[in-house]
Amino acid sequence: MMGDMELILTITDGDGKPIEGATVDVSADHTDMTGMGMSGLATEQGEGRYSINANFSMSGNWKITVYVRKDGLDYKEDIEFKVQ
Repeated sequence: MMGDMELILTITDGDGKPIEGATVDVSADHTDMTGMGMSGLATEQGEGRYSINANFSMSGNWKITVYVRKDGLDYKEDIEFKVQ
């Protein structure tokens, strides 16, 4: 849905155990229209959950990029989805 949203990300290791104490940077970009996006640092909520507020101000295709860093771990993942 369009508008303000709270994104809640669950970050786990390869065994499915929660990763706590990480730095989690999140960016969101409208893939069909440049200049529509946001970025920021997610706030740790405990048990591997991190949250950030985002505003999906326009319908269409979006991509969230999540960067996770902790003790030598440097991981990036892109998540693509459609906002209606």
